[in-house]
Amino acid sequence: NAIIQIRGDKRLPTMEELLLARKIAYDAIQKLKQSGDELAFISDEKEVSEGLDLYVGTLGAGKQISKAIAQEIGGSISQSPKLMGKKEGKEIYRVTYSIRLPEFVDGDIVAIDGEVIEVKRLGKLLTGIDLKTGARYSKLREQLKSIVKIGSRRDRKKTVLTMAGDSEIQILNPEDYSP
Repeated sequence: NAIIQIRGDKRLPTMEELLLARKIAYDAIQKLKQSGDELAFISDEKEVSEGLDLYVGTLGAGKQISKAIAQEIGGSISQSPKLMGKKEGKEIYRVTYSIRLPEFVDGDIVAIDGEVIEVKRLGKLLTGIDLKTGARYSKLREQLKSIVKIGSRRDRKKTVLTMAGDSEIQILNPEDYSP
């Protein structure tokens, strides 16, 4: 009765995110079954090039799983019902819950209105660390005018600082050791 589509916003979800989403979904199903919902089950799951699709037995289970995933990982949920037919004069709908995981993830380095921020979490609120001052950073996503990804903590490489002046530093390129 429900399909949950897990996708990234302007990016592909990582394998870790998909594994976590799957775990959250099965944990939610277990809780629903323990509370007496016998129709709470995941009938199928499909890994697609853009993410993961989970096919769920009830609309309520689909809604709860979607909320749990978005709350744990971050992101936004939209839903679109589709009329599948009638049964005993009653309209039967299938609802697709689309979860868009945040564009930026923990460890991404972004430029925001002239500041350089390491992202810790992005939901309704972007939280992180201002890399210039070391201070905590927290703003509502809707207040941010432009966010540009500069890099990621995962991209970092060790190098050697060879000179530090008042207004500049010199380091060795970690690939060919040129200054």
